[in-house]
Amino acid sequence: MQNLPSHEQQQPTSFSKRYTFPCPSEQVEEDLPELLRGFIKEMNEWSRANGGMVGHIKILSDCRHKTWISSTGGMVEERSVGVKADIPASLTLYVTAIVFNVPSDLFCMACEDTLKPSISLLCGGRTAID
Repeated sequence: MQNLPSHEQQQPTSFSKRYTFPCPSEQVEEDLPELLRGFIKEMNEWSRANGGMVGHIKILSDCRHKTWISSTGGMVEERSVGVKADIPASLTLYVTAIVFNVPSDLFCMACEDTLKPSISLLCGGRTAID
């Protein structure tokens, strides 16, 4: 008979955050999806290395381009929804991740630390709006 994780370990751990920045240059916005794919890959690997299982990790980047990047623990998928005619005043990132079998505090700290390169690129030395 297989040992199942305790009830507490089976509970999902989630990280969900919205970041808003002044609208970056087109080049920065073009570089962003690669950084965000890297974040998702790193969190997939982190979860596995810590005995967890990814439910899903999804990011929506909304500025000139609206881009969805997601994974359910394997391949990272990307979908561009379109380009806006007007240049918006800000860029918003919506980041949501759900994993199982890892402590919430460690997972949230790992998400924040792994997002730092993307946040740094977008801030350009400034602070996020929220």
